Amino acid sequence: MIEILEQATNARGEILLRTNRRGWNKEIVALPKGQTPKQWLQEAREAELRAAGQAAIAAEDAQIERAVLAAGAGVIAVQDEKTGRAQVFVHPAALSDTPSTKAPRRQTTETPGDAVTGRPPQGTGTGSIGHGATLNPTRRNQLEMQRDALKLIVDDKLSSEGARRAAAAEVATIEKILQLPDTPGT
Repeated sequence: MIEILEQATNARGEILLRTNRRGWNKEIVALPKGQTPKQWLQEAREAELRAAGQAAIAAEDAQIERAVLAAGAGVIAVQDEKTGRAQVFVHPAALSDTPSTKAPRRQTTETPGDAVTGRPPQGTGTGSIGHGATLNPTRRNQLEMQRDALKLIVDDKLSSEGARRAAAAEVATIEKILQLPDTPGT
């Protein structure tokens, strides 16, 4: 903690302080006009605490970054602003992502469709969303943000044509989902 070691007044009437702020190479400070040594000491200690806090935050940020980089691609970290604790999450999957694990196959065949494909028929194949489906407002907000980000990719001339096409297809899918009514009671 910073301390005032000596106090003196020079020929110009300025108050000079010798402090231990620079460690073994003591610092000499001329006080600004109207400031007392006590006020200067309080401000210097506050600045010292701020610097220590910023160093601690930088160290924690570096630790979080190392954890995220070690976890691999598709991982994000969220830091709680009140507690400073961080949690690492896997990035949410996009609507066009395929599952990372294979679904188990059924052993029995029950319908003629099962015999050909190994699974029951899935309806008419229109790709429409089920009757009576609703959308949670929180999820709606997430989808709207995702749609807006994808629209930026569609409009970006520096993005590849394939990326713009994929983004446009995903925007269309999201807009279909956003047509659903809100979940009642939320």
